[in-house]
Amino acid sequence: MQKLTDKQEAFALAYAANGGNGTQAAVVAGYSEKSAHVEQNRLLKLTHVQQRIKDHCSDQFVHHAPMAIATLAELARSSRSALVRYNAAKDIADRAGFKPPEKVLELSGTIDLDEHEMRERIETLMSELYPRDKEAVTFDPRSD
Repeated sequence: MQKLTDKQEAFALAYAANGGNGTQAAVVAGYSEKSAHVEQNRLLKLTHVQQRIKDHCSDQFVHHAPMAIATLAELARSSRSALVRYNAAKDIADRAGFKPPEKVLELSGTIDLDEHEMRERIETLMSELYPRDKEAVTFDPRSD
């Protein structure tokens, strides 16, 4: 990556910190107020400046992550809405790597099965997916 000048670095830092106001960031970085708008357009076209802004934004995400986690935990603990509590708890679990496995029916190797064997295979798979309701998952192609 190309080395940034001190002004470019100051611009990238100010841009990330102020929420993306390029003109204001240019003024903070030391460019004149008259030329700040033109300079911010020029700076934002430079890939090495764009990358540095991205780096600063990533740093901010890392810095604010503990607050976001605390907010989710507080919502999961004390929100009045059961749906909000559920979604916050699910989001925490998902981000911690405890996503539930996706349910997928595996029907490979069933091409040579006759109708009876195919029905048994489907019923077995359905009972594995929905073990509590075994009677409700009986597969009968004639019921359509």
